[in-house]
Amino acid sequence: MTEPRPQRTIFCPLEIEAKGLKKHGVEDSITISGPGAQSVEKAVRDASGGPVHRHFILAGLAGGLNPKILSGEAFWISRILDSDANTLAMDESVNPESGSRASIHMVNTPLFSPEDKRKLHEASKADLVDMEAWAFAQACEKLGIKWSIIRGVSDDSSENLPPGTDSLVDQSGSSRPWRIATYLLTRPWRIPALTRLSGRTSRALENVACELRKLSGSTGL
Repeated sequence: MTEPRPQRTIFCPLEIEAKGLKKHGVEDSITISGPGAQSVEKAVRDASGGPVHRHFILAGLAGGLNPKILSGEAFWISRILDSDANTLAMDESVNPESGSRASIHMVNTPLFSPEDKRKLHEASKADLVDMEAWAFAQACEKLGIKWSIIRGVSDDSSENLPPGTDSLVDQSGSSRPWRIATYLLTRPWRIPALTRLSGRTSRALENVACELRKLSGSTGL
């Protein structure tokens, strides 16, 4: 007897990621978890009730560590590393056969500079970095839920992430308009960098959406 097709739920740490995926045609249900390990763990637990056959997908942005990886590219995560050198491998049976693969290292705070990214790449050999992957996968594993992670690169290994941008969203993942306005008014010299980051983010999320559409084998999910 053929196993039923799993019901998909997409998780995005940030509201901007969810909006970007919706803009590029993703129609599946999206849960905005908020940034960081604890937030994504709670979101997985809260969503775990329901059909037996579930497929949870963490989708959104990551930073690049491997110099060969460029901003705007999207990758299915094949292997996750933590600070203790533990690893988790993805179940490839729930992912499209095509699509680039990469490893990712989870950290607790953003890496803003190329130097910080270089050090982590040398220590871990991971391709990408984010703040949720390990926690998300481990939470799914504990609940017996199939999982995938797809990440688009917002800033590659050579690019700075503008300092303080992590404070422009709240713990729920929503943008803070007044804080953004204050940030821009008090740091106008960073507007060009933020504009470039916005363009890279848009390209990355467009490619993530393209990869997600492959799961249904059609142009829309």
